[in-house]
Amino acid sequence: MKIWAYAKNLAGEYIKGEKHKYRMFFIWEALSMKKNNPHLYNEIKFISTQRDEKDRSQMFPNIGGFFKYGPNDKVRTENRDGDTDSFSHAVAISVLEQMECIKFICGNDEFTITPVSISTETRVILSNGKSYYPDLMITFNENEALASRWGNKVAIEVNHTHECEPEKIHDFQNHCIPIIEVSIKTMSIERKFGKKVLNSDLMEEYFEYVKEKLNNQVFGKILSNPVSLEFHKSQSKLYYDKTIKLQEANEKISNLAKEKMLEITKLNEIIKNFQEKQEKQKTESAKMNSTISALKMLNQEYSESLDVAVKKNNKLSETAEAMGKEILRLKSRTWIDYFFFKEET
Repeated sequence: MKIWAYAKNLAGEYIKGEKHKYRMFFIWEALSMKKNNPHLYNEIKFISTQRDEKDRSQMFPNIGGFFKYGPNDKVRTENRDGDTDSFSHAVAISVLEQMECIKFICGNDEFTITPVSISTETRVILSNGKSYYPDLMITFNENEALASRWGNKVAIEVNHTHECEPEKIHDFQNHCIPIIEVSIKTMSIERKFGKKVLNSDLMEEYFEYVKEKLNNQVFGKILSNPVSLEFHKSQSKLYYDKTIKLQEANEKISNLAKEKMLEITKLNEIIKNFQEKQEKQKTESAKMNSTISALKMLNQEYSESLDVAVKKNNKLSETAEAMGKEILRLKSRTWIDYFFFKEET
């Protein structure tokens, strides 16, 4: 289901656009033109928007709110799945396709994808023989970690009334194609207007409403989260490089540890020598203290002997002094007796 298309004039030339190479006509513009300007409407032919021009076909505005292929264009109806009959679904795809960057919130993960290319007509052919048409196929380079993990690509599935089939998720996971499912149940036409069929004015109003909602943030669920072979290789190389660096760092630490052990051994020898000297000094100090104690005791003894000798000397001095006095007295007495004796004779 497509709500936009290119257009060619009567000369078979594409009508040029301002923002894009070719002018993009939305379904409400085509329906309004058909109603209000039938002459201009009859002068142009609406064309599908496949990337490869040879795959494009004429399309016709449908009052139900979408462009449809001609009845003989059977190739356009093969292997389609999901909400292909939902105008809400088509509007959400159109809005996402025109966004320059998409801010996803998937559970606890928040990330931004800046598309390099967005395709709504990509047929994904798998090696098991199955093929699918995802709502959007995006390639991107920014957000390097995610781009590396997912191989620079991601499929977007818009969920209005129909969730992505388990078989498709399984196939995409096994073929390394990530899937983000974007639910629009809370912003569907039914929720907004209470009805499914809209006129061209309400179609445009609804488009602007969805655009405003999705431009702020896109809530999604990652259904397929594979890891690309390149990512495996880069992670293996990263871990290998880290291992080599850790081994080199470990070798440096081991060498440093050996050097430190040698230093510790030398320090231990120095400490041991110091302790031995300290013990020797303690022994010598003990001997010196013992000698000092003995000398103190001997000095005490000498002091006591000296005191006794002094006392004896003092006593002898006193005795000598007394004897001297006695001698003087005796001498004096002798001289007196002599003089008396002489006079008598």
